[in-house]
Amino acid sequence: MSISLIILIIFQSSGYVSANQETNNNVGGGWIAEDPSWIYFGYGGKLIKISKTDAKKVVLNNATTKGINVKGDWIYFTQKEGNDWNKYSLYKMKVDGTNKKRITGTGIDKVFVYGDYIYYTVFLTDPKTGYYSPHSLYRMKTDGTNKSLVFNGVADSIHFSGNNIFFINVTISSDGLKYSGPIMKSSLDGKNITTLIPGENRGLQVVENRLYFSDEIGLHQVDVNSLEKQTIIDQNIKSFYISNQWVYYVTRNISGNHLNKVKFNGTENIKIHSTPYYLGDISIIGDSVYFRHYTVFMKLKHDSVSPTIFMN
Repeated sequence: MSISLIILIIFQSSGYVSANQETNNNVGGGWIAEDPSWIYFGYGGKLIKISKTDAKKVVLNNATTKGINVKGDWIYFTQKEGNDWNKYSLYKMKVDGTNKKRITGTGIDKVFVYGDYIYYTVFLTDPKTGYYSPHSLYRMKTDGTNKSLVFNGVADSIHFSGNNIFFINVTISSDGLKYSGPIMKSSLDGKNITTLIPGENRGLQVVENRLYFSDEIGLHQVDVNSLEKQTIIDQNIKSFYISNQWVYYVTRNISGNHLNKVKFNGTENIKIHSTPYYLGDISIIGDSVYFRHYTVFMKLKHDSVSPTIFMN
């Protein structure tokens, strides 16, 4: 077994995964989203939309933007306020760039639009460790009314399925290197919170009636109802998605970072891209995988093994 740290990025394009595509992309920061006509992209201190037909670019917002969700005629996103890296406020704006309105802030981390509600986490400083961490899950109507607390604790790897929220109740170690906890389930309003899977879990996805999660041992799947567990990969997993039955993952070793894909049954393991520099911020939109290689954003079609430059 390789001692390389493996980051698996898994997203299921067929079947019901979670709230919507933005829910999964926000695992990687929510820097990209789409609607039928446009791709919305937070890049270079701006929010840009790019036409799917002729690649026309339109600047919608002149500020650092992430947490992008597109629903109907509206974009929901976080915008950096000032110089502190964690000072983001939540905004909404028409997809044509008009009617921009600040909803709440600052210190907003992840944002998920599900049904008629915006769910979001906020940054707080852990008094024991001094580290900033996403803390407390809230929700409000998409018009900014009816704000309420859903979970009072560090909620991460948040996913929605039907009338339920699944998340990891994270505990951060004193050195800041360990970020794990039990998998929880609650109703959409935060009631009826239960522990589904105890232990030091670090990643979570919901695909139909199955939970996929990682811990120090590997990647596992569990039936939501029976909680019957099956180990899929017995290697050190950090985060993950599934796309078109492919598993996209990054290995780290002494030579650098390596993007690979493998069939979900473990066959057809293919190396896609290697770099001695940073490789991450992976998101999946439609039929393509997007990721950042150092300062360059790359695009990879699911049926290809040759990424192209998306934005530099």
